[in-house]
Amino acid sequence: MAAASSDEDGDNHRLPRVAAAEKTDSRWVYMFLNGDEYFEPLRTLVNQRHYRSLESLLEKLTERIRPSFGAIRSLYTPRQGHRVSSIEDLRGNERYVAAGYEKFRQLPHG
Repeated sequence: MAAASSDEDGDNHRLPRVAAAEKTDSRWVYMFLNGDEYFEPLRTLVNQRHYRSLESLLEKLTERIRPSFGAIRSLYTPRQGHRVSSIEDLRGNERYVAAGYEKFRQLPHG
């Protein structure tokens, strides 16, 4: 239900609902698996309420993806292969590549 507000004349106005992702630091990102061109990207909601650090996000991604190489240790940008150093570096509606200790491998969809 939308909240009501009142202006100087006492008229009530309906305020539109705002999606939770717009009210917080939440953003959707798409995770690909390093070197796996057949991996269906995992859409993930990232915010600091659920993930206080990049390490906590990497742990959750490891649980959800269960890659054959073991634990996810790094995230990279898909085009240039720049390593993501903090959770604040992640941008909404962007793609990232999840990797273990191996070096970044560019994919055709990058």
